[in-house]
Amino acid sequence: MPRLTGPLFSLDARQTLAKTIVYSAWKGLNYARLRVIPYNPKSAAQLGVRTTLTYGVQYWRDGTVSAADQIAWNGYATGLNESGFTAICGTSFRITTMKQPKISSSSVSLRLDKIL
Repeated sequence: MPRLTGPLFSLDARQTLAKTIVYSAWKGLNYARLRVIPYNPKSAAQLGVRTTLTYGVQYWRDGTVSAADQIAWNGYATGLNESGFTAICGTSFRITTMKQPKISSSSVSLRLDKIL
């Protein structure tokens, strides 16, 4: 990214120019970038993904997963280099998309019927 020393022939520049270029500063350095309009798809598939992940988060946080199960998931996830929360959310997502109602591992066996 090029460094700006006098953006727009001034000492400082902020905000958007002609809905195309954004001028700003980050940690004291001025920069310019293209303006990006966020894309938020609301297709049935995307809404399904968001719903599944929302239920996975609720499932972990609301106490549906017991403390013993959380310890088991954390132990299982240690080998994956992630947290038990991340492991159960990712696994519940894969189960939902693959339509498999049960997961099994040497250390974890859990039915996820409550979130499906």
